[in-house]
Amino acid sequence: MEESQRYNPFAYVYEDSDIPIMVDALISNIEGPKKGSGGDNKFWDETSRTLLIAICGYLFETQPPERRNFNNVVKLIDLMDVSDDRKVAEDELDKLFNDLEQANPSSYAVSNYKVIKSAGTGKTAQNIVISTLAIFARFFKLDKIANLTYRDELHLEEIGQKKCALFIVTPQGDNTYNFLASELYTQLFRILYRQGEENARRRNTTSVAVDVPVRCLIDEAANIGTIPYLPEKVSTMRKYGISIALIYQNQAQVKALFKDDWETIVGNCDTMLFLGGIDASTVKTVSERLGKETINTRNNTVNKGNRGGGSTSTQTSGRELMTTTEIEQMRNDHCIVFIRSLKPFCDWKYPLEEHPNFKYSGDADEMNVYHPAWHLTLDRKKMASLNIKLVGEKGYQKPVAVDWATEEERESVIRDQARRRAAGSQQTPQPPAGSTMQRLTGASCTNGQQAIMTQEECERIRNMIEEKKINLGLHEGIKIFNLSLADAEHVIELKDGFAPDLEYF
Repeated sequence: MEESQRYNPFAYVYEDSDIPIMVDALISNIEGPKKGSGGDNKFWDETSRTLLIAICGYLFETQPPERRNFNNVVKLIDLMDVSDDRKVAEDELDKLFNDLEQANPSSYAVSNYKVIKSAGTGKTAQNIVISTLAIFARFFKLDKIANLTYRDELHLEEIGQKKCALFIVTPQGDNTYNFLASELYTQLFRILYRQGEENARRRNTTSVAVDVPVRCLIDEAANIGTIPYLPEKVSTMRKYGISIALIYQNQAQVKALFKDDWETIVGNCDTMLFLGGIDASTVKTVSERLGKETINTRNNTVNKGNRGGGSTSTQTSGRELMTTTEIEQMRNDHCIVFIRSLKPFCDWKYPLEEHPNFKYSGDADEMNVYHPAWHLTLDRKKMASLNIKLVGEKGYQKPVAVDWATEEERESVIRDQARRRAAGSQQTPQPPAGSTMQRLTGASCTNGQQAIMTQEECERIRNMIEEKKINLGLHEGIKIFNLSLADAEHVIELKDGFAPDLEYF
C-alpha cells in the first residue's frame, strides 16, 4: 500500500445516485456472501447501508472535495450519541444534519438520516451504529488504508480517453483488503459507460463507444470479490468499446460468486480458454461443449467348423470428443479454445520464457523488478487538517440554501426542529421494550419527535395489531404509528394475517 498511488472512491461520485452504488460495492465485498438474507440480518444490513449513504451524502452535499473521504465517514459515525442515558435532544451529528436540512429540506442525505433516526434511541440505535462501525471502521481506521484513500491520484476518467495502463495488484494469498479493487472496477465501468453515452450525445449518433478501446485483463478474478452488476456489464460492454477477460481457477469459483447469474457471464463471453484442471464441474462443461464424434465399429465373425465361413458388420455410434477423464489427463502444454461460430480446437500454450522480451522482465532478472518512485508517507498533520468541522467549531461553514428550497420550506424545517428539541428536553427517550409492537411504538412515539398520536392512542393501536396477529416490518410499523388515530385504525382494518418474511426482530 505504501508503493501505490492513492485511490479515493469519493473522487468519482458526481451525483447523489452514485452514492448507493459506491456504498453497496464496498459493503458487499467487506461482508462477503451471507448465509441468510432475512430476519435480523436483513434489518441490520439495510440500516447500516442507509446510515452510510446518509453520511456519505452529507459529505458530498456540504464538503469541499478534499474533505470527502472515508476517514471523515468514520469520524461522523463516531459522533452519534445513542446511549440510554442521553441527556440532550441533539448530538453533534444531529446538528450537522439539521443545518443541512434548513438549507435543503429535500436533501438526499437528510432523507436517509431521518430513516435511521426513526428507529429511535436505545438498543436498536446502538446496534445500528455498532454493526456499521464493525463493518466499516475496522478498515478505515487503519493508518495504511486511511493514507491510501484520503485523496485520489489515479484519474480513472483518463481511461477510455487516452492510451494508458492501470495495474491493480492485489495479494494472492489474502483477500482482506481486495474490496477496494472491486470498488475501483465498479466505478471504472460506470465512468466508461458515461463517457460512451456522452460521446453519443455530443456526436448526435447512436454509437456509445469510448474514444480509446479499453481491455480489462482480470487475473484471479475470484479474489477481488463481487463486482456489482457484472453479468449485466458483460452483456452490454462490447458496444461501449470495452472488453474483459475474466480468469478463474475453475467454474466453481464463478458459481460461488454469482449464484444463478454465472451462466449469464459465461454465455456472454465469445471466447473460453481452458488451460487444464481437474474440477469435476469444469471438465464436465468442457466435455459437453466439445460435443460428440461419430465412430464406426466393425465386427468380424468367423465360423470354425466343417463348413467354415463368417460375416462382417459395421455399426455407427457416438462418443464424446474428449471424455472427462481425457480432459483431466490432458498434457500441461496443451489448452482447449472455444470461439463463437468456430469449431473448438486444441492448441499449444505459449512458453513465456521464449518470448523475445522475456529477458527484460523481473522473472528473468531481479535487476529488472520495477520499484515505484513514490512512497506514500503518512502525514497525520495533513490528514488531521482535512477532518470534518463540527457546528460552532472554527472553520465550520454552514450549508448554503439551495435554489429549489423555498423560504417557506426552510421556515417549516426550523419550526419542526424546534418542536423536536422541546419534546426531547421534556422527556428522555426510553429504550424500546421487548415485543415488536413495543419497539415500533417506542420508535415513533418516544424518539424525541413531535408525535401525532398520544401514548394512549399508540397503546390502543398496538393492542389492535397484536389482537389481529399482524406482523409488521420496521418501516411499515413506524409509518402506521406516525398516522392519526383514525387513519391508523383504517389501515389496520385492511391488514390481516401473519407474514414471517416481514419479521425483523
